[in-house]
Amino acid sequence: ASEYFLGTHDFSSFMDQGSPTKRLVRTLHDIRIDGFQELVIAMTADGFLYHMARIIAGTLVYIGQGKISVHELASIIEARDRVCAGPTMPAEGLVLERVYFAAELFGDDCWPYEDERREVKKASLPSME
Repeated sequence: ASEYFLGTHDFSSFMDQGSPTKRLVRTLHDIRIDGFQELVIAMTADGFLYHMARIIAGTLVYIGQGKISVHELASIIEARDRVCAGPTMPAEGLVLERVYFAAELFGDDCWPYEDERREVKKASLPSME
């Protein structure tokens, strides 16, 4: 079912209602689903709408539970209507793993202090426990 999300679409059906965002077209480059008892859904896109990842995850869960048919997914995307998609999954467990920027935005000289750059690369995130 996840392959229906791939590509460039208006993802309005997967954005929380009331969001002020006007640019609704995003490109989902990759989506992977691993696990059974604990699902891991990894997505790569050029950007995400408000709650988009959580709503896509909820829709995939509904498909897995048989509450939404995989054959309905194309029409849900085309509907551009939030009520057509699955639920918004809770934020617990949501992780932003990596952010990519085009090199031409900053260039190689955007961080002139090589020693500091090395320190940032070595730094680890604090434990969230």
